[in-house]
Order: sequence, then C-alpha cells, then structure tokens
Amino acid sequence: MTVATRMAQLSRVWKMSLLLALLAAAACAPTPVAGTPTPLQPTSSPTATIAPSATSTNTPAPSSTVTETPTAEPPTSTATPSATATSTATETPTATATTPPSTPGGGDFAPTSPGRWDTSTPVDIAAGCSGTILAPYGPVIIRPNLSGLGWVNTANEDYTLTRLGPNVYQYSGNTTRGDGLVTIGVTFTSATTFNMSRVFAPAAEPGCTHTYAQTGTFEFAVP
Repeated sequence: MTVATRMAQLSRVWKMSLLLALLAAAACAPTPVAGTPTPLQPTSSPTATIAPSATSTNTPAPSSTVTETPTAEPPTSTATPSATATSTATETPTATATTPPSTPGGGDFAPTSPGRWDTSTPVDIAAGCSGTILAPYGPVIIRPNLSGLGWVNTANEDYTLTRLGPNVYQYSGNTTRGDGLVTIGVTFTSATTFNMSRVFAPAAEPGCTHTYAQTGTFEFAVP
C-alpha cells in the first residue's frame, strides 16, 4: 500500500468521524417548545412624555390689594373736671334734719322746731283795686313759740300765727310795714307741706283787697 492510498483512507476516516460527531451534537441539542412567546425586546425609541400644559387655570390669583378692616379703638377716658366750690356772700345754713318733727298724736303736722320753708309764687286776685301787687314768696322761717308759730318772710314781715286747731294757724291784723291789714292762714297737710292763703287790704285803697293762694314745702332745719 502506498502512502497516498494510506492518506486517502485516513482522510475518509477523519471526515466520517467529524460527521458522526456533528450528528451526535445535533441530536443532543434541546428542541424549542411550541407556543412559548418570544420575549419582546425593548425598543430603542424613548416614549414621549406629555409635558404639563402651560394654560392658566381659572383659580383667581391672590389680590395684591390689602383691605384694612377698621379696628374699634377703646374709648378714650376724658377726665371730667371736678366741681369747684364757689363761695357765696350769703352762707346757707346746713340742714340738720330732713323733716321737721311734728306734734305726736291727732295727726297734727305743725313743726315743733325751727325750719326754713319755701313758698310758691302767688297769683294776685284783686278786687276793687287799681292794680295788682305781688305778695312775698320764697323762703319763710317758721319758729314755734308759746303763742303759736313765728313767721318771717322775704319782705322781712314778722308775724305770729295763732293755733286755731290741729294743723291750722292764722294771723290777722296790721302789716309789719303799717300799710294796711293782712290775714295769713296756714294749714299743714303733712310734716313737710302746707297750704296758705293771704288777703291784703291796703290802707291807701279802701274797698280794695288782694287775695293770694300759695303752697309751702319744708327745706331744712335752722338753729
């Protein structure tokens, strides 16, 4: 056998071995299972992202104008000026009692201690006279005495009223000035009030009479 023949045989044996090895390798490879989904490969193209819209909403923007709410201020206390005592030329007596004492029993309201009373402004009812005359009015000092009640008015007339009965007192006679006749009647209606009548007949006018009706109110006690 020649060398060439020997080489040809070896070549055929080698080829046959290679073929068998390939067939054996093919037989051992795993067979793909039918129906198995092929996984999707990610695409290289990026997904577009929707950008937020620039369109303005209907929400009103906060106003830059600040509305000031008026704040109630606390009231400012104003100092009230205190009353300044003004001295007067005539000193008013200090009241020592609110009501004058009265005689107990029988409803007699006549005062039993000195006091100042205030009489109302009278209206002159003139009869047979040429004119009218204003009778004394205002403060009257009443002082109890042994004969009745002493009576001094603003005209400086000084009379003593005699007691005619419970609460009733009267003076009738010449005036203190001597210019006629006068009758003063006083009826106490309570411990602080009285009714009064006054009839004046001037000496200068015979047949003329001036009649007055007044009321009196207790003010305060005097020494």
